[in-house]
Amino acid sequence: RSVDDFCSERHWMMHVGPEKGGILRRELEGRLREVFPSSCSSKRRRSLVCVELGTYCGYSAVIITSTLAKASAEMAKAPAGPEEDSKEADMHLYTLEADPRNASGARDMLALSGMAEFATQIAVDVNHRGDAIDDVSDLIIGAARARREEAEQVVADFVFIDHDKDAYLPDLLRMEKSGLIRRGTVVVADNVIFAGIGDYGDYVRKLEVEGVVATRTEMAGIEYGEEDKDGGPGTKDGMEITTYLRDPPSAPPLSLLP
Repeated sequence: RSVDDFCSERHWMMHVGPEKGGILRRELEGRLREVFPSSCSSKRRRSLVCVELGTYCGYSAVIITSTLAKASAEMAKAPAGPEEDSKEADMHLYTLEADPRNASGARDMLALSGMAEFATQIAVDVNHRGDAIDDVSDLIIGAARARREEAEQVVADFVFIDHDKDAYLPDLLRMEKSGLIRRGTVVVADNVIFAGIGDYGDYVRKLEVEGVVATRTEMAGIEYGEEDKDGGPGTKDGMEITTYLRDPPSAPPLSLLP
């Protein structure tokens, strides 16, 4: 709350903000319910992978990790299923940031919130034009495998995109091609209205026509913006919420992945 007060009253910052932050939390909670159903009649999954492109100062990372922490605590209280020897699940966020100053601030915010154990920060090297040198998918998959000490295929259950607006679609396509995005993955993309990210919207709507995804634009106000005369948001924005109903066409067969 203190961060929101500061941004509203003293200095505007491009955090996702409380309104869109609420949407982000709600969508992640929905995905958690799908991955970890309350029923213990069958063996439950053991892990959930979240990805964030654009850590900035850590505001949205705290929203995501605190949601994971709450779900983890609730799961620990629930009785284990008949086929389970443990109720624990590994829920983790891999968050990428190109600006070292932002990454440092995010590290402090995650530590202050007590959520650092639920997040791995990944530095993105950029060239003189500000473009990422490495494929973001390689960075995410490499970090996940190193942390979990496993060679199994890494699949993102939940993705939040809020970085370089020109990179939304290229990085989504890279994640699809790498197999990081699969059936069931939920992708939330911020600023699609305010920043006019038309190519991204056109692409996911094309996938919807093809039956690959279900997607919708959830309208909201720009973070920390002034209200209009009717009390609504003065500057309109929106988040594109996309759920993959089947594997994207560019995803390789699982049998071909390392």
